[in-house]
Amino acid sequence: MDVSEDGLTDIAVGALNAAVLLRSRPVLNVSATINFNPSKIPLTSFECSEDFRLETNLASNITVCFEVRNLHDSRLGTPHANLTLQMILDSQKSQSRLLFENLRRTISESIEINLKERCMHYIATLPSCVDDFSSPVRITLNFSLFGLPFADSRGLRPVLNQYSNTTLTAELPFEKNCGPDNVCVADMKVSFNFSGESHFVVSDLTKVNVTVNVENRGEDAFNTLLTFYYPPGLSYHKVSLLQFTKQRPSITLADANTLGFQTSRNITFRFTNTIFKANATAIFAVTFDFSGDWPQNETFKMTAGVASDNENDTLEDNMHTQELPVLYAINVMIEGAEFTQYIHFFTTKTNERKIAEHSYKVTNIGTRTVPLTVTLFAPVQLEHGFIWNVSDMVNHTSDSSVCKLLTEGRVTNAPGKRQSRSTKGCTASLCKKFQCETGPLPWNSAVTFSLTGELLPVKDLKELKLKQLTFETQASLAFTAQYTQRPKDAFHRAEITTSVEFVEEINKLPIILGSLFGGLILLLIITVVLYKIGFFKRKYSRRNAESSQQTAPDKEATQKLDAANSAGNEPEKLSEQNTVSGEEKKNGVMAEQNTASSEGTETGAGSEESVAPNGKTETGVGSQ
Repeated sequence: MDVSEDGLTDIAVGALNAAVLLRSRPVLNVSATINFNPSKIPLTSFECSEDFRLETNLASNITVCFEVRNLHDSRLGTPHANLTLQMILDSQKSQSRLLFENLRRTISESIEINLKERCMHYIATLPSCVDDFSSPVRITLNFSLFGLPFADSRGLRPVLNQYSNTTLTAELPFEKNCGPDNVCVADMKVSFNFSGESHFVVSDLTKVNVTVNVENRGEDAFNTLLTFYYPPGLSYHKVSLLQFTKQRPSITLADANTLGFQTSRNITFRFTNTIFKANATAIFAVTFDFSGDWPQNETFKMTAGVASDNENDTLEDNMHTQELPVLYAINVMIEGAEFTQYIHFFTTKTNERKIAEHSYKVTNIGTRTVPLTVTLFAPVQLEHGFIWNVSDMVNHTSDSSVCKLLTEGRVTNAPGKRQSRSTKGCTASLCKKFQCETGPLPWNSAVTFSLTGELLPVKDLKELKLKQLTFETQASLAFTAQYTQRPKDAFHRAEITTSVEFVEEINKLPIILGSLFGGLILLLIITVVLYKIGFFKRKYSRRNAESSQQTAPDKEATQKLDAANSAGNEPEKLSEQNTVSGEEKKNGVMAEQNTASSEGTETGAGSEESVAPNGKTETGVGSQ
């Protein structure tokens, strides 16, 4: 029984005067399609050339169509339903390469459909230059259906066929530059140089700068990899893009095997934009640092290789190898040490000899043990007939050092081992050239070399009438070609100069006699001047006055004593009193004289005081 007339059997159930009708719902089949116009994302949309502009990056027009059909013939009329759809762009990636006009990767919409085909139109754009344009963009469509009631059907609604496919996926590929056969065959090439360096210097401060050129001379290359093979002792530091054509490539570190002391290390970079375009070129700068564990190789060797998924026959230029000779960085210097700076000769002495010594100190201030060669130049026959008898034996402070005399005569510095600054040689008419080998000189150590000899004149110094004479020695450092000085501004050459001064001896006897005679005359003049001004007379008058003052009290005491004796009245008592009186007066006179003397000395003009026989003080003013 088909009560609803939808072509499906209905079920009626009844009992005890009651019945239930179970109607079947009309079933709808919904099919969906996705179309793209253009069918491929054009090259102009994703190739990031210099004239690329974001407002022209249309990817494609997306058309989504739905078609509804009844599963069975029905007399209920045209079915209606609400269809809800959701479309996701680039659903297999976490970050979409395409966006809708609302700048979102997802769009949701609800529409009403019937038995007529219903189509929706959307625009997909590229928001920026994409990195991956080898894999197509997958678009996923999901939909669901909710039926609307038929008219005069007591709420009967259609339902979606449970076997209908409600999920649809489609792929929008990128246009490829693969020629008429649509098969891309790449032709990759790699080359590099060491940015102008001619040697590899083993030093803690060493940086290896590699300029690498990657080129595709064929069609588009997919999944391009760049690999470097280098010896241990280097460590990867950074990579940067210097120049490019066609498109701006992006490169990231993909894999590295840089652990352990191995015969070779490698590091691999991946081009993240997946396709390396046809006829494109990219130039990178890759920097490596020195890590300190160099394996003592005489040459530095590095290899670069490039590979892609779609290159088959043209592989001969996919690898490039270059080598550099190895130099070991050292830091050594030479300087003057102890030496005779001044020598004095007396012109009145004959056959006088002086010892002159010149010492040079060689120091290894680097971090590597290195053998050095020290060349010394010493003049023998100097100007004006002087001779410096330099010993043929060079004194040194190292047991491993060996010195020898090379030549004696007019010598100059000959080209030989590597030197930063060569000496100019000896300019005297007769010279000696010494060569000393230090042996392995450890780092942070020094050795001293000394030249010693007698300096003597051949001619009479009085005849030469010289004021000064100078002579110098020279020393230089040299080392084998496997070493280089770092830093380059170093002291590899030194000079020591000795000054010879000539002293004339002076006869001092006339000077002594003249000084003595002049002193006597001066003393006589001073004495006469003092006598003229009365210096000696004033002192003589003062002494006479003092003598007269001392004798006056004694006479008075004697007279009193005689009178007492003659009278016979207590002679002893009177004598004692007179004695006491005389002593007091004498003491008073002496005190006053001392006071007068000191005052005369202080004032210069001199006021003189004296005690008269009557006990009174007399003051006199003397002329100076």
